[in-house]
Amino acid sequence: MECPSLSPDGTRIAFKEAIGADPARGWRLSVLELASMQVTPLAETRSIDDQAAWLDNATLAYTVRDSSGDPDVWTVRADGSGAPHLLVPDSESPAALG
Repeated sequence: MECPSLSPDGTRIAFKEAIGADPARGWRLSVLELASMQVTPLAETRSIDDQAAWLDNATLAYTVRDSSGDPDVWTVRADGSGAPHLLVPDSESPAALG
């Protein structure tokens, strides 16, 4: 577990984990439910080497770099459902402001 991020309600931790325990294979965003210790891989299947930021209790934001290295901020549902969505093109380092 790397780059942990506690959910606003304090019940889950978003993190990146090495695919097959091998960082050379890439990183997968997942969420750990603290009450059950169940890990849910998120719908984002690209390798994400970034710390996810909780936008609210249901949504995470993170940076994806394209093949040229240009960043965009994307979101994904924290329950593993749905599909990733582009939130802010040409940006990086998402943070929720209250």
